[in-house]
Amino acid sequence: MGPKEFGEYLAELRINAGYKSQAALSRRSGVSTSTIARLERGATINPDHDTLAKLAPCLDISVNKMLQKAGYIADHEEIPEKEEVKIEKRLVELVAELPEEAQKSLEDFIEYLYIKHHVKSKLNRS
Repeated sequence: MGPKEFGEYLAELRINAGYKSQAALSRRSGVSTSTIARLERGATINPDHDTLAKLAPCLDISVNKMLQKAGYIADHEEIPEKEEVKIEKRLVELVAELPEEAQKSLEDFIEYLYIKHHVKSKLNRS
């Protein structure tokens, strides 16, 4: 699936999930409206993993399914069951309710766990 097809897929997911606008999805996911617009237009060739991970639960699909559609995961790889999607969505909701400072602390802790367990970090730190 190319960037244009992925963008059309993303727009369809957004509408099917009940978001009438990109701004509504932006408010829910924490992804900027301009980023969502670029994705839907097919202007982003390699979407950021973190961005896709934020959008997926809001669009009622698993992060793995989103990464699969974006071309990061092969079609034959396992995709989480519906219950795991609910957990991902709930985690996004819980984190979104935290103050910004607490969200940063949580991200720092996750980074610590990546280091402790020798896992390559997926956090996009600038």
